[in-house]
Amino acid sequence: MPSFLPSPHQSLLLGAALSDGPTAVRAWERWRHATDVDALDPESGRLLPLLVWNLRRSGVDHATLVRYHSVHKKTWYRNQLSFRALTSLLRLLRQANVETLVLKGVVLALHYYPQVGLRPMNDVDVLVRSGQLESALRVLRATGWAPVTLPNGREFSSGATGFYHSWGFRNGTTSELDLHWHASADSCQWDADESSWDASVPFAVGTEATRTLDATDLLLSILVHAYASHAPVIRWVADAAMIMRAAGDDVDWDRFADQAARRRLVVPVRVALRYLDDSGFVPIPIPTIRRFEATRTGWMDRAEYAHRQSARPYSLPNKIARLWFWNWRLRGHAPSLSAAISFPGFLRRYAAH
Repeated sequence: MPSFLPSPHQSLLLGAALSDGPTAVRAWERWRHATDVDALDPESGRLLPLLVWNLRRSGVDHATLVRYHSVHKKTWYRNQLSFRALTSLLRLLRQANVETLVLKGVVLALHYYPQVGLRPMNDVDVLVRSGQLESALRVLRATGWAPVTLPNGREFSSGATGFYHSWGFRNGTTSELDLHWHASADSCQWDADESSWDASVPFAVGTEATRTLDATDLLLSILVHAYASHAPVIRWVADAAMIMRAAGDDVDWDRFADQAARRRLVVPVRVALRYLDDSGFVPIPIPTIRRFEATRTGWMDRAEYAHRQSARPYSLPNKIARLWFWNWRLRGHAPSLSAAISFPGFLRRYAAH
């Protein structure tokens, strides 16, 4: 099973959190009787606020919900702190004439989920135009935001912008930011985000006006982020359901399919759409399903997908394969021979960074 798809047990939890009425209650009863909440995996724990909200609106009154509700309250409080820190940062970036586009959790919590405490966030994500990155970094440095060191020991430098799509920053011990110069790790070409900027829509965090992805690009980014994650995630299912329920006809499925094809991400997106449609959480338009099923994909696309589903992601062969596909994407999905010729140089630059 693909690593980014929920397990059967996690699907029960999603059913309890996303379904209506008796269907949600039945899924919760089955999940509850098979679950040790004290040993809950972190991804399932992130769904507890949405779970308690959905069960209560479905008429459930059970002592266990009090425990779930404590997670809801903690999420609300932490989100408020994140919104306040982000509002201040957006103001400073605006004053420095840096354009911003807010991504992922903040947008979902404030706009797509029924309540802001239902969608936990580890950090806030802000995209700036690559040409304004140095200005954004000056603002961060001047206001106490320091880059974090990656788990592999790599530290932020100017060379990082040629390999990565974003970098984490921390302001003291309370606030965390992911500063993006590309929206996605899978699309880091110089012009990868132009269409997303063009289609972006106004958005506000507190008193600060900014922009965010429109519903179509946000939905695609949620699915792609789950696919690219180094650890299995299931929050994308709830995120996708909330986007589609709130956006309705604002999702442009033709552009969605075009963007997935342009970014060479048809294979994982097709798998994700199948899961969403089969689960019954949200219906996917039949023409969209048929279009993705009929779309031909290249061998590199399929090989990359197979590599990412490996049961041994940190073995030496898989580390080399990861770097191979990384170089291929950075070079704009270069033909195989071109990617092979450029690979040694990529490895030298990567090792030197």
